[in-house]
Amino acid sequence: MHNLYILATGPLLYLSFALFFGGMFIQILFLVIETYRKERFMFSFLSLSSVLMSVAHWLFPFGSTVMRREKTLTLMGFGFHIGLFILPVFLFDHVLLIYESWGVYWLTLSGMVPDVLSVFVLSACVYFLFRRSTKPEIRYISTPIDYLIPLLVIFPVATGLWASHRLPGYPIAHITHILSGELLLSAIPFTRLSHMVLGFFTRVYTSSEFGRTRAAHDW
Repeated sequence: MHNLYILATGPLLYLSFALFFGGMFIQILFLVIETYRKERFMFSFLSLSSVLMSVAHWLFPFGSTVMRREKTLTLMGFGFHIGLFILPVFLFDHVLLIYESWGVYWLTLSGMVPDVLSVFVLSACVYFLFRRSTKPEIRYISTPIDYLIPLLVIFPVATGLWASHRLPGYPIAHITHILSGELLLSAIPFTRLSHMVLGFFTRVYTSSEFGRTRAAHDW
């Protein structure tokens, strides 16, 4: 178990970071090159004001027409994304590891907040799976990887919650948490999870086209 822990917190950790940053860099580079090669005309109608207006509407719940139509999905989606960002970045144990490695420290979550966020993220994953498997129009366009993605999120969050409370089987849960977290991080550039970065590029394109060219809202 100790050797596996050393492997997970050493070579595998650096490998997951290399896959994440390297994969995202290649994705962004490919996107920019393909855009310039096939649709370079878009650079002529980029509009900062349209982009800011679009982002302002999509960053807040019920700011767009789609969000107002799908209220449950909006609430679950926002809670999911907020929790998935806050938990890895501001959890005390994670920040402590960064401090011990690089001497950098920032504010951390306290009290029941991590538990509440974890439960909400897990509930959202179950909701996403249920929605994808029961709505015909979504099930029709779904692939096996679309069902796997919520599971990739469930494992690190569930085992992290388990390990944080030192429940029976804590050592196994701790190792599983680390390995599943590294798997999730490595998978981001190669799955639809890449929208966490590429989505901003899409927003720049669509908001500029709608706002400046069509004089219409994209929300």
